[in-house]
Amino acid sequence: MNKFKDDSNNNTLFGNESLQTNSNKSEDIKGNLYILPIMLLVFGFVISCFETLIIFKQKSDVTTLGYALFYAAVVAIINILIIVIIILLSNRVFRKKALLVVLSAIYLMFSISTTAVAFGSYVNDNNMNNAAVEKLTSMCNAVANGEDISAEDFVKSEYGSMTPLLNLTKDYFIKNKKLQIDMNNAIASLDYEHILDANTLSSSENINNAKKRISDSLKVWDRCETELNDNVMNFNSSLSAMKLPPTFKAEFMDAFKASQDKHSDNMSIFFKLERDISTKLNSIMDFMLSISGNYKVQDGKISFYSVADLNKYNEYIADFQSLVQKESDVKEEVTDSLQTQN
Repeated sequence: MNKFKDDSNNNTLFGNESLQTNSNKSEDIKGNLYILPIMLLVFGFVISCFETLIIFKQKSDVTTLGYALFYAAVVAIINILIIVIIILLSNRVFRKKALLVVLSAIYLMFSISTTAVAFGSYVNDNNMNNAAVEKLTSMCNAVANGEDISAEDFVKSEYGSMTPLLNLTKDYFIKNKKLQIDMNNAIASLDYEHILDANTLSSSENINNAKKRISDSLKVWDRCETELNDNVMNFNSSLSAMKLPPTFKAEFMDAFKASQDKHSDNMSIFFKLERDISTKLNSIMDFMLSISGNYKVQDGKISFYSVADLNKYNEYIADFQSLVQKESDVKEEVTDSLQTQN
């Protein structure tokens, strides 16, 4: 009897040890069901923080710093709310630890995927901006070297947020080039090159015809200068209203203004010299009309009957040649300044 009772006690003892071991395993599993989702949530949140930094950098490049901070803060708050909702759904609503693990894993995968998308978008935007700056530099160099600018339309899929600036700059350069060609053609049509030829001065009729062409040249200078200034003003106003990366926009506008101020000063001097040249030519024509009959043109040469008239004529011509030399110097300075600025 005693032996039987002792065996029964031993069996009962071993059974309690088995139950205790199973209970410990159960507690370990429950503990893991708490630790694993917490690790997943923390890892996911860390990744989402990296996403927030990427978004902040991307937005700050194209918008104001305040808006970039606000946008990044919203993204961070959304991630925190997602974590809180996951915990509430798992522990307070469903009270299932396994669900917490599943939802935490889903959040981690969501964080990884959204961060990968944000990083890819940032890299793509950066590549497009670099391509745009390279294209912009190429156009400026082409203008400085007197080369033609292609009329191609730039597309946003290739140059991103910088596309409007490229198209604006392209149109600006093309308009200025067209204006230059039209101006040269208009002056060439007036046969300015031969306006002081002896044949022009051979008769009052030819001289008056030359005076008409000189008057037309003054209209050309006025029109071209007005159109050039309008092009600059339109470019500046369009650039000011354009949405571009703030830092780049400020730097570009400052650089363009410095370049344009120098160029505008040179062009103002150029147009003033052209008007002075036209005015001097008109004075020469008036002088020749005033001494009509006191000189003759023969074999392409002008012979004056009076030394005083000859000296006066030579004085006019010297003044005219001085203006032409200044015009040449200004043209060379404009070309040199364009090449230096680019």
